[in-house]
Amino acid sequence: MESSSIFNRVRSRMAPLLRPMLEHVGLLRGPALWWLGRRHPGTYEVDGCTYEVDPRDFGVSLELHATGGYEEGTRRYCLGAIEPGMTFVDIGAHVGLFSIPAAGRIGEQGRVFAFEPNPENRALLMSNLERNNIENVHVLSNAVSDASGTMKLHCSPYNTGDHQLYYSGRGRDAVDVEVVCLDEFMEEQGGNVDMVKMDVQGAEARVLAGMEGVLTRNLGIILVIELSPWMLRDIGDDPLALLEHLEGHGFSMGTMDEGTGSLTGGSCGDILDRCVKGSYLNVIARRGGLG
Repeated sequence: MESSSIFNRVRSRMAPLLRPMLEHVGLLRGPALWWLGRRHPGTYEVDGCTYEVDPRDFGVSLELHATGGYEEGTRRYCLGAIEPGMTFVDIGAHVGLFSIPAAGRIGEQGRVFAFEPNPENRALLMSNLERNNIENVHVLSNAVSDASGTMKLHCSPYNTGDHQLYYSGRGRDAVDVEVVCLDEFMEEQGGNVDMVKMDVQGAEARVLAGMEGVLTRNLGIILVIELSPWMLRDIGDDPLALLEHLEGHGFSMGTMDEGTGSLTGGSCGDILDRCVKGSYLNVIARRGGLG
């Protein structure tokens, strides 16, 4: 996994520099996306599953091409913790790199709820479910936040994993999406929730605010949170308060090294200190120790 480790270290340092240029300078973005489209294939195989992707993507597709996998430490942690019959909630499912292998682990008696509000990503997700013969994933077109309603999803012009409900910049195209909170959704579905993975680009605090009941009722729940402190601050949320709130719920937390697969615990302050400015990291939270 050395290539993954190197790639993620370089990306975490370069992303704060590249992001504003690709976001706002069309003369740079156009040639960069053209180059990626010629360089990257349209499908990748990961652990025996085949995924169709957007080859012009500076996010997931670039990582797949550079390392042969995607967030391998976090993905393997999730799959190692999933057992048959569990319920896995994938908020920001993208093309299915978590949902599809999770469905294989959970089996016919389990449930996978895959939320993907972006129409292009969702079309790829549906195609990937079909090509991998997966039938036990419930695909939802909703975004997830702290209240139900209709909101704008602001779509990144260069990174298919960076579409945002709460966007503080300008110049992005937006689509209307229906929003749900997880408490209301799970009240309708019934049953327990065993794992929630969220990749929501700065909406982490809002998603957690809408799942207080889920956190309270499911003592054994595992949370896998892509934490973006700078995005949280941009919309007025406090990443330290988010972590302290989880700590108050009895969760132990650690950060994942995607290259080595090692999970390192620490205080709320320690976790924030590990996140390179302008980047993100994956936080694992569970009660009773990280295990």
